[in-house]
Amino acid sequence: MSALIDLFTSEGLCNTHHYRQGHQFELSGYIGLVLSGLVAVEGLANTADASPVTVRLVKAGSFLNMGNLNKTQTKAQNYYVESEAASISQMSAEHLRKLLASGDLCSRAGLQSGILEAVVQGS
Repeated sequence: MSALIDLFTSEGLCNTHHYRQGHQFELSGYIGLVLSGLVAVEGLANTADASPVTVRLVKAGSFLNMGNLNKTQTKAQNYYVESEAASISQMSAEHLRKLLASGDLCSRAGLQSGILEAVVQGS
């Protein structure tokens, strides 16, 4: 899971607002696509019981355009992204499946920014 966290706190992703719409980029083994002000990043993670999960996290352009944020706001955004990523690694696969089935994943405490989708492989 640390790779996903590192991806969103790295300088590389902070600078993706320089990319044009439709541009693909690769960073730390993850491939992203800039879609009209959004950046979608997809990668693999594991739940607490070691079930592989495909994680897709979509961030709005306002997060990526660091020129419009002061340091305090940037720190807060990075904290929320880390919370989102870390929460997946603390769930069991069965719990994650239930949250996905109920549509409740994004309303959980800790999933406070962006849109997060996760697919438990083999389900």
